[in-house]
Amino acid sequence: MPEQPDVPAEERHPSMPPEATAYVAEALRRGAEVTYPAIRQWRDIMYGPSPHQLMDVFAPTDLPNRPLPVLVYIHGGGWTHGAKEWMTFMAPALTRYPAILVVPSYGLAPAHTHPEPVVDCLRALVCTRQKAADFGGDPDRLFV
Repeated sequence: MPEQPDVPAEERHPSMPPEATAYVAEALRRGAEVTYPAIRQWRDIMYGPSPHQLMDVFAPTDLPNRPLPVLVYIHGGGWTHGAKEWMTFMAPALTRYPAILVVPSYGLAPAHTHPEPVVDCLRALVCTRQKAADFGGDPDRLFV
């Protein structure tokens, strides 16, 4: 595989050319920087012991007097690529609904083989249910 000096080793993917890997790294960086003034945000909440077991949570700033439904959006990518930061764009529409948006990351192949990514997603769901009330969400109205 050609050298990819601008991309950290953990973000390099053996099946992608260096240009695509650099594009993905830049998209992740930009997604992580997006903020919305009218939305409460919690970034990089750990749901497990590994550094990739993180989730972002988005909630409306004006919470109603009742707990909100919680949508857990697990990004696609065939278990080999993608990131929670790519889903940040959904926060304004979902929090306006109003609802809570939770977007977890999970271990990607080839570094993480089946069933690890699925187990990561299940751990994120358990953590979301446990913490839903902390964000104004209803743990009994969890949608995936």
